[in-house]
Amino acid sequence: MSSFRGCSPSDDLEEQWGTMLNYKELVVHLKTLARGLIPSELFAQVEAIPQEFKDIDELHNAKAHLDAILPDIGLALDSKKSALADSVPGVEEKIEDEDKPVLLSTLQSFNKTGHLISVPATGNIAESEPESIMNAKRKETALAVLIDLHNELLKIANPPSSESTRTSFEKLKRWKARAVVRVTKEISEIEGENLHRKQKGSFRMGDPEGNLADELEMYEGFLLALRDELEAHPDDVLNRAVPPPSGQLEAVTFTQPTGNAIFLVHGHDPLNLYRLKELLRDRYRLETIVLMGEAGKGRTLIEKFEEEAQRAAFAFVLLTPDDVIKKKDMEYGQARPNVIFELGWFYGRLSRSKVCILFKEGTKIHSDLDGISRIEFRESVAEKIDEIERELVSGKILVKRG
Repeated sequence: MSSFRGCSPSDDLEEQWGTMLNYKELVVHLKTLARGLIPSELFAQVEAIPQEFKDIDELHNAKAHLDAILPDIGLALDSKKSALADSVPGVEEKIEDEDKPVLLSTLQSFNKTGHLISVPATGNIAESEPESIMNAKRKETALAVLIDLHNELLKIANPPSSESTRTSFEKLKRWKARAVVRVTKEISEIEGENLHRKQKGSFRMGDPEGNLADELEMYEGFLLALRDELEAHPDDVLNRAVPPPSGQLEAVTFTQPTGNAIFLVHGHDPLNLYRLKELLRDRYRLETIVLMGEAGKGRTLIEKFEEEAQRAAFAFVLLTPDDVIKKKDMEYGQARPNVIFELGWFYGRLSRSKVCILFKEGTKIHSDLDGISRIEFRESVAEKIDEIERELVSGKILVKRG
């Protein structure tokens, strides 16, 4: 798989991903199907098409050869259809114009998408069943969806020079939302859920571009693996049964939160900590956990944190400019190290969908967190009540009625 770091967009993305990977398969399949269906002189031209190529120019020449003989193949197959219709009653109805001939539609589909669709193993057109044609069309559609999604991913990987990494992260987030919908609709619910659950488990410190490249490659790997499985086992992918409800599955190894409390991670901004705690308690009647407010019980600090955090089903993390950093001619404020540690712990424990960053203006964001969505406030967290509420609803802590 090609790395996204430093790559440049291809002149023809479909050819890059489709044609170059499937050309040999197409020619082998064509020679197998065409034998006995077209005149020997025409078949000799098919046989002359190379199956290997040294560079892209040779590939284009081979495709040009193939395009040149397509009309003759179509005429030959029409003649074969007429002959079959004379000898086999009812064959005319079986070979409708929009579905025939299987060989020609295969070639035309290849030219459009760069991928080979499924075709009957036999060369007898009259034996082609509507179900096999329908499955071939579903596979063709699914492959086209994967090509589109991959091309969109490559555009995100190669942004204009003026585009920030944060903007690219936002585009990737929106791409994933669209991709989940398309994969679910055009391929299967299972694969849509698999893509939805895809999440990078670690971050590079101080390298936002590297984090972006890692996520892009993770999603590219998913698309390529799904494409390969779709090519090899289309029925398994497209007709995969939805698994039983979670209650019928084996228990996962991660223990579930023991409560529905909200953990408040904070630094040295007690006023906004108090405002957030009061907001959650008075407006939503939610229990909050503030580590310094819990009894020690003879525990070490890390033991206290881990045990109290087990009760949390959601976490708010206040990033405020507590530590002043001086570098040559630069001075800025950033969040305390313990705040970043606890943020990462909750990402691993609850997932990012159940952790919300509340970011005070003037705080320098750690580069490995750049691009992750957050709620920014100027002076008080109370400025962002609506956004805080949306996060609680999205995290299934609150249920919005009406």
